[in-house]
Amino acid sequence: MPKRPAPLFAFAIAVALLGLTWVSVKRPAAQSAALDTDRPRYYLDDTEWVRYDANGNPEQRVRTRRIEMLADDSARLTELTVDQLGGEHGPWVLRAPAGYAPPDSRRLLLENTVTIEGHWPGDPPLKLETQQMWVDPEVHQIYTETPVSIAGVARSADANGMRADWDADRVQLQGNVKVRYDPSE
Repeated sequence: MPKRPAPLFAFAIAVALLGLTWVSVKRPAAQSAALDTDRPRYYLDDTEWVRYDANGNPEQRVRTRRIEMLADDSARLTELTVDQLGGEHGPWVLRAPAGYAPPDSRRLLLENTVTIEGHWPGDPPLKLETQQMWVDPEVHQIYTETPVSIAGVARSADANGMRADWDADRVQLQGNVKVRYDPSE
């Protein structure tokens, strides 16, 4: 009878070692999977794409140096320009060193010092600068909740955010708005 516990003991140790080996092998794989979500599944260099409206007219053009598609179906973009908002002669041209397209969304976030050139019909050009700007084709607007500075001939403005339609018919500055107008310039 004393010999039966020895094989059971040896079997228990073997199972424990096998379990530890399995756990140690699985753990790096899980860590590797976490890292893979930041690595692109694929990328495209020097891209240009145009989104068309229901009538086949250009609605938005995006040009990038690189698009990296991630495992969660989001995308990182570098050196991008967005124009033709609302049509081939849309009033806004947005540029940013980085951008992000969330998964399951048509919106695009421009980041890291976004510069925007625009104008109202019949008015001189404006230049805007902010840290982030959303481009939202669902509502045909660009908007931000980060501080924005606007400069143009004879006028400038600062605000904590802004919202504008693609046609530049309506530009709304939001929060702590400061405007300077000097018609003599």
